[in-house]
Amino acid sequence: MPGITHDKNNNSSTQNALTVTENSYPCSYNRGSPSPTRSLFKTIMTVTVGPSEEPFLVHRERFCAASPFFAAALNPSYNFRESASNALALPFARPIDFEYLVQWVYTRTLDHEELDCTHPAYFRLIRLWLLADELQVEGCKNAIVDMMAK
Repeated sequence: MPGITHDKNNNSSTQNALTVTENSYPCSYNRGSPSPTRSLFKTIMTVTVGPSEEPFLVHRERFCAASPFFAAALNPSYNFRESASNALALPFARPIDFEYLVQWVYTRTLDHEELDCTHPAYFRLIRLWLLADELQVEGCKNAIVDMMAK
């Protein structure tokens, strides 16, 4: 891999270099920890959605892991106010679409009674795909395309 060297005589220096890189990224977890899943549920943040500013309380680490948009917006080294306030506003999004996105981020499924119906679900799925595209949630976009292809 570019940028990573392996020294057979001194493995600790290579590991320390990797650890510094991982720890400098605010939304990652220490891969050496006994429970990496637990580190995805540490910090609660508020996402206000739509013109009505409907609040959603979500886990910061979970959303950073799913979305480069969230990871960048909440990275303290970029000095965005969102990283300090632990809050993010999405005035362009519809609350129902964000609710579907939250479901996908936590469960990795789109199993929802309103998405399982026939023709009208395509419009909901298209709006969700557009939101996932805006927030750079590639896995959700792929799940939507798979669901529509059935």
